Amino acid sequence: MIRSILLVEDSLTDAYYIKNILECNGFSILHATNTEDALTILETNNVDLILLDIVLPTNSGFALVRYLTKNKKFSHIPVLICSHKSEESDKIWALKQGAIDYLVKPVSEQLLLSKINNLYVC
Repeated sequence: MIRSILLVEDSLTDAYYIKNILECNGFSILHATNTEDALTILETNNVDLILLDIVLPTNSGFALVRYLTKNKKFSHIPVLICSHKSEESDKIWALKQGAIDYLVKPVSEQLLLSKINNLYVC
């Protein structure tokens, strides 16, 4: 069951919107604005899901998801991409890097919650 989510999002507007949806639906949210802060948070906190933007300062979300899926310490944490990049090639590349799904912003509350809640449904 998903309870704790790391939101990696540099846009304060997008972060506020997504964080509000998730907190209002009972999720505990940790927030990072770049990949370095995300890794620091992951070293000291247990999270059930990473909700990751692609366009971030210094390193891309693609690089982070690739690192996480190849690192045994973090590879068990599902990564859901949520980005303004809407090209099919971006979606395909994210999935090849190890993301479990890809959402295009602005994402609806219903779709976001549906994707999260269906992660562990068999």
